[in-house]
Amino acid sequence: LVGFVGRLSPEKNPLAVAHLAAALQKRMPTRRIRPVWIGTGLVQVVPGLQTEAKAIAGDSCVWVPPPAHIGDA
Repeated sequence: LVGFVGRLSPEKNPLAVAHLAAALQKRMPTRRIRPVWIGTGLVQVVPGLQTEAKAIAGDSCVWVPPPAHIGDA
């Protein structure tokens, strides 16, 4: 499991998770590496992020919205 938690914005480089997952998968082909993103801003701020991440890391990508009980303080 390789993850990103936070606001999904270009300056935070959320695609780094996809690149890391792909690199780890090459180094450990018998293991299943799963990249996970938890956060807001996916469609609004970074259009095409899901498509680009899947092109890099494959179909094992998981996208999770943030829990409603955590605020934007």
